[in-house]
Amino acid sequence: DLHSFYGGKSGAGKNYNATFDEVCGKAFNNQSLKNWENKIWNECGQSYSFMRHGDNVLPQQGKNLGFFPTVSLIIEYLTRPNPSFAKSLEKAKKEANWPADGVPVIALHYRAGDSCLEYVDALGRKCDKFSVYMAHVNLMAQKYNISHVYLATDSDSVIKEELKNYPNYTWHYIQDMDRGGVRNNMTVDDLLLKHKLDGCGEAQQSMIDIHLLAQADAYVGKFSSNIDRVAYNLMYARKQTHQPYTSLDNNWCFDFGVRSRLDTLTSEEDFVYC
Repeated sequence: DLHSFYGGKSGAGKNYNATFDEVCGKAFNNQSLKNWENKIWNECGQSYSFMRHGDNVLPQQGKNLGFFPTVSLIIEYLTRPNPSFAKSLEKAKKEANWPADGVPVIALHYRAGDSCLEYVDALGRKCDKFSVYMAHVNLMAQKYNISHVYLATDSDSVIKEELKNYPNYTWHYIQDMDRGGVRNNMTVDDLLLKHKLDGCGEAQQSMIDIHLLAQADAYVGKFSSNIDRVAYNLMYARKQTHQPYTSLDNNWCFDFGVRSRLDTLTSEEDFVYC
């Protein structure tokens, strides 16, 4: 059963010791792109790396399921809404004018802001125009006859200036959300470290977007983004099968802080951070 599954112990535990708690604690309490290359960060990430340890990092009950389904079910369990968040989620869904049950929706995550400041050689990510994403949305919509799109974005300008260019879609998005501003000039990690953003508020907004993206029926985004990967995992867990998706850059991975994802944006065979 699920309780037994989630209570299972990981095979990675054979390399785990009390000191390691300290290592990972230091890494995650001082998180910044600048720290990703240091020894402490790498030791923490490598100890849980599927690329390095294979099935040994999976709970015993997950070995028959495989890596992706196991990660999907664990994420679903860990991010299940408590009563307070469930109310916030339902409120956001109503404010986004979510369509009736049975009406298919494309989930679209368009990230501008700090993603345009991050370096391609580390994350395998580049900053694309909204029209590039919409070319893939159009293909998805035509193939599956979908006219509703849920948009998760950190860009105010896209909502104000771009959506009017696509009147053939019914757009759904959270209107009362903090977008743009300081995020256009500094990475979110560094903004949090410098206390220029409210970490709790930022997490709440991100989790609402992730859960609403996951309630759609098809996905367009970039798997270089943690939000896209987690949302698609939750979509899989909800449907118990893969849904149509398009990643504009890289393949799905689950190896945070480890260079284990083959970069598909350049001609060089190089690994970038997952």
